[in-house]
Amino acid sequence: MKKHAKCPDCRKEVTFYNDPSVQAQLSESKKAKDIFYWHISDERGDFRLPNTRYLCPKCGKMTLTFVFIGDWD
Repeated sequence: MKKHAKCPDCRKEVTFYNDPSVQAQLSESKKAKDIFYWHISDERGDFRLPNTRYLCPKCGKMTLTFVFIGDWD
């Protein structure tokens, strides 16, 4: 059974930005490199953010973008 993350306030299931349902779909010819990539573990796989537009939580449109500025620990 897969355990889902829940909001600590409202207890609803959280959707992460690596979920294709919150990503603008690009044609195969327009697919770009990932803007962010992180290998979490062998069991959980990879966390990838493609260089596309995302669902904005404020306006509800596919206008949100991410910009890579570096990786720090």
